[in-house]
Parts: sequence; structure tokens; C-alpha cells
Amino acid sequence: MGSAFTALRAMFYLLLPSETYYERLEDVPDYVVQAIQLFIVLQILELAIAWYRGKIKPRFNDTFSSMTAGIVSRIPRLFVKSIELSSYIWVYNNVHIFPRLPWNSPITYWVTFLGMDFGYYWFHRAAH
Repeated sequence: MGSAFTALRAMFYLLLPSETYYERLEDVPDYVVQAIQLFIVLQILELAIAWYRGKIKPRFNDTFSSMTAGIVSRIPRLFVKSIELSSYIWVYNNVHIFPRLPWNSPITYWVTFLGMDFGYYWFHRAAH
């Protein structure tokens, strides 16, 4: 994911599945870092357009609290490896509901997509 246009498409889930296939875990880019950069650019653009039009500008406290919440959500990754990713790797290595699928197969993409969504759903429910 080198180009800014590709990063923009990733932000809005407009990438093809084949553009997100990576053979090794180390090859997967840090999507959050890319999204943060784009998010900041879009916030500055929004502020500039609001200023140009003479519209009400975003309140500082709202912007600050949103950015702080985003930063705080990243802090645990500084101290521990992602529990979510470790869990999925463990399931992949130890629970064979499906036969080993090729890493670049559309079927693998959709099975993984639904599995990740299912896992996140239950994590989110448990967090409430």
C-alpha cells in the first residue's frame, strides 16, 4: 500500500480482497498508522473548508477528546502483543475447522473476514 490513493481507498473499505493478501504476517502494513495520517489530513481539510465558508468551526474540546481517545486506544499495543491477533493465530494453528486454505484464495479471505468479524463482535459484547 504505497500510494495515498490506495490509503484513501483502504480508509473507506474500497480495496479489492486481492490487494490485501500477504503471505507472511510481517508483510502486512500497519493500517492504523496509515489511517491516522489520513485522518489528520482530512481533519485539517475539514477545518480549512469550514473556515473558508465561514461556518461554525469544530469545537476544540470535541476534536481533542476524539484524538485523545484514539491515542489512548493504541497504548496497550506498546506493552503487549495484540491478544486478538495471537488468538486468531492460535486458532489457525490448533483448530482445523476448515482444511488448510491457500493464503491468497478468495475463499480464505471471506472465511477469515467472517471469522474476524465474529470474534470482534463477541469481544465487543463482552466489553460492555
